[in-house]
Amino acid sequence: MLVKGVLIIRTRRSILMVVAVFLLASLPLGVTSADSDGEYIELTITPEQDYYDAFDNISFQQSIGFRVDSRNLQEETRYNVEVYFIKEYQIFGEDGVKSTAGWYNASANILLNLYQFSGLIPGGWENNTNYSFFAKLRTESQGQTDSYIYLTQYNFTIGQEPVAEPQQLQNLALNCNTAYEYDLGDDNIWDMYTEDYGTIPYKTTILGEIECDLTNSNSVTAFYNLSDFHWSEDDALNGAGFDISSWLHNSNSIPAFSTGESFNISLDCGEPSSCEEDAIGTITLGFLTYSEDETNWSESETHHYIDYSIENNSIIPPVIIRGCMNETAENFNANATEDDGSCIFPEPPEPEPEPTPPDCPLCNLTYFIPREMSVGTPATLNADVTASDGWKYFGGANVSWNISGSIVNGTEIEYTFTTIPEGGSANVSFCTYFDDIKESSNGITEGPEDCIWGTIAVNESLGGYISQSSLLEPIILDNVGGVHFDVSAAGGLAPYSYRWEFGDGTSSSNASVVHEFADWGLYNVTLVITDARNDSMTLDTQVEILEPQSSTEESINVEEEEISEPQIHPFGVVATGGGTLALVLLTRHNGRKKMDKMLQDARLKLSEERAQEGDELW
Repeated sequence: MLVKGVLIIRTRRSILMVVAVFLLASLPLGVTSADSDGEYIELTITPEQDYYDAFDNISFQQSIGFRVDSRNLQEETRYNVEVYFIKEYQIFGEDGVKSTAGWYNASANILLNLYQFSGLIPGGWENNTNYSFFAKLRTESQGQTDSYIYLTQYNFTIGQEPVAEPQQLQNLALNCNTAYEYDLGDDNIWDMYTEDYGTIPYKTTILGEIECDLTNSNSVTAFYNLSDFHWSEDDALNGAGFDISSWLHNSNSIPAFSTGESFNISLDCGEPSSCEEDAIGTITLGFLTYSEDETNWSESETHHYIDYSIENNSIIPPVIIRGCMNETAENFNANATEDDGSCIFPEPPEPEPEPTPPDCPLCNLTYFIPREMSVGTPATLNADVTASDGWKYFGGANVSWNISGSIVNGTEIEYTFTTIPEGGSANVSFCTYFDDIKESSNGITEGPEDCIWGTIAVNESLGGYISQSSLLEPIILDNVGGVHFDVSAAGGLAPYSYRWEFGDGTSSSNASVVHEFADWGLYNVTLVITDARNDSMTLDTQVEILEPQSSTEESINVEEEEISEPQIHPFGVVATGGGTLALVLLTRHNGRKKMDKMLQDARLKLSEERAQEGDELW
């Protein structure tokens, strides 16, 4: 772990504030969570006292450690820790020092001591004065604000009296690992085998070897001596002994919260080997731990024990583990090698009660019958009987539809009316025939028949026609003229929507619209009518916008034509019915006699084309 420190001093109104913001580099991912909910700070003070006789005592100030550990950090989140000391009655206000450093996203620790701050305080620590130590954990999203997700505090007093009793050092922890494939095993016993004699390259008389080290959990450097090293004698050793000579090459001190150099313990059986199988015993190691600061720390001594055994690997009998070997048992033992008949099996579940015929076979059935249909437009009718109570009991069913006497079978059908039924509606029903026989302990049950009825309103298929005016004077100056278009729709399912295309790149969605054309010419006008069922039909018509022509005859015979410039007499002839349309459009500069003649020609043409009843002329 890389730890960098930034120390900042800020005074305000004679109030001293010392703030230390420590930046921690990211550690490898895979942090082990503590037994706590959410991110938090773990604060360790050594020695932990309410009163420290540390005034003008540099060595003691150096030994008072503050360890800050951040726990339960989330891999996807970045954090920082801010620590600071505050004198009694001092307030860390809004203008306090804010951390502006980087962030980290893994658990880490900060190790401080009081002496690190004494040089930054004018006059040093004050005698008989109360102080508070704070550590604040915040996320990157909170930024350099006063917000935080965890805050911890420790209160103490610095003075000269009373004289504190030295605190006993914590014992050094012994950790031993395997070396050259020798294993302490799950039982923490150093197992050695006679056939491994001579397999260690650098010393062929060694039967086995393990590697050990010591860990110092104190906040000061710990010095130590090997005060005891012996093992229980066993006749199978025949004078062989354990060796710890590598100890002589190690330093006898370990820094605070650190692990010292490793050393080896080996069993030298001599040449030829004097070690025999079936040897068992215990190795004892004693360590005396002390500190150079004898005023504040007292020595401690502890003993560690390592059990060992020597066996013949080729004749080791298999370990018999008795237990339940049936995987279906509640107390199944995956490590058992011999079944001891202790298996406990769960009670079999109570058999489910046998179902009874439903009172309402069609309950929970879903179906769809449309309320309205149009002639010539198909519609889908369906009935899902698989969720009904009758289906769950009998396991199957058939569906038959009756629409105005027409029988159609199937759970989903498509039907089209060709005419409007008498009265404008049709009766519809579907009957469900469940499987005929259901055998049970109660005997044989015949499948029931049940029906559902409904009514469908039937109207004409979607239809309509266009009507339009003669040429109108334009409102927009640059346009040549306008036409009023109107539509009449019937049948299908209201409401309707409309889409006009006027042949000049413009469109409209209104039922009635006045459209102005920008130039003379012939235009194809299209209208699409869509009803609420999304059925649609298309109507087409042509509109010719004629440019006015000057007439010599009209200019000569003024009295007969009675021309009065610039009067305009536009009119049109429209015939509708059966979806057909005819149009005569006369505009501008036509004499009255000429307009009467064109009107007479249009009526004659309509008569010859045998226009259907209901055609209109206007």
